[in-house]
Amino acid sequence: ELDRGVQCNIEIQLKTHKYENERILYYWADTYKRQVKRGESYKKLNKTISVVILGHEIKELEGIEELGTKWKIRDDKTGKRVLTDNLEIVIIELPKAKRIYKKDAKNEISHWMLFLDEPNQGEVEKIMEDNEAIKKAWDELQRVSGDETLERIAELRLKGAMDDMAAKEYAEDERNKKTENKKEI
Repeated sequence: ELDRGVQCNIEIQLKTHKYENERILYYWADTYKRQVKRGESYKKLNKTISVVILGHEIKELEGIEELGTKWKIRDDKTGKRVLTDNLEIVIIELPKAKRIYKKDAKNEISHWMLFLDEPNQGEVEKIMEDNEAIKKAWDELQRVSGDETLERIAELRLKGAMDDMAAKEYAEDERNKKTENKKEI
């Protein structure tokens, strides 16, 4: 939870999935709906921000060479009117962060993305020489207890079950396409 009740969900997704955009929305919606219990007022719903860090690029963002893209619900006609400020999704693609770092080595957000991607890489060691916050994060990462790690692993396994289902559906769709193509021949 951030200032004034703003909810924030941070997700790191390294594997590509067939229903990736739907998955992003699902995780945002899950965080949003957990703010109220059955019978409570919609008034209790606060802005919810999902920050999605991807280990790959997605085709819908091809040609956008920015560190992160921010998404909201806008009207179809003008694209300017925002329905609500309660929905915000920020998508950061690590390959773009690496390219941006190469162009601008002082970009602090790209520093963090390199750290999240692979904290042991040589570039991060160079960054830690000048960036005290990342050095502290590295030290904390080294200190993390096994219990916290196990708790996080359990959470990731739960989320991974849905990812596995999406991967199986994708494989099944591909099999069906091949079968249909063979029938046509």
